[in-house]
Amino acid sequence: MPAPDDELRPRSDSGTGTGTGTGAAVPLPSPTRPTAARGSSGPRQSDRWRERYGPGAVVTGASNGIGRELARHLAAEGLNLVLVARRRSALDQTAADLATQSSIATR
Repeated sequence: MPAPDDELRPRSDSGTGTGTGTGAAVPLPSPTRPTAARGSSGPRQSDRWRERYGPGAVVTGASNGIGRELARHLAAEGLNLVLVARRRSALDQTAADLATQSSIATR
């Protein structure tokens, strides 16, 4: 019997593959994800970000809310940022904070 928290999917008992069976559920296997152990010699997360997305990002709405949090996350990963917002004073403050905390370049 599967554990209650296992992922389930409908099963076709008719053998035709049309999904007209009893609708019983069977457990799905847990997905396997490669995980790097702390202290391993694998690439760091920030290196993978740079390899996948490049050395920088553009963030709109960067003066507050989700845009600001996204900018903070990307800065923590070491990406240089081009920040866009409507309020210049709030944007300048965000840019200064990010550049100081994460040692990145902002525009």
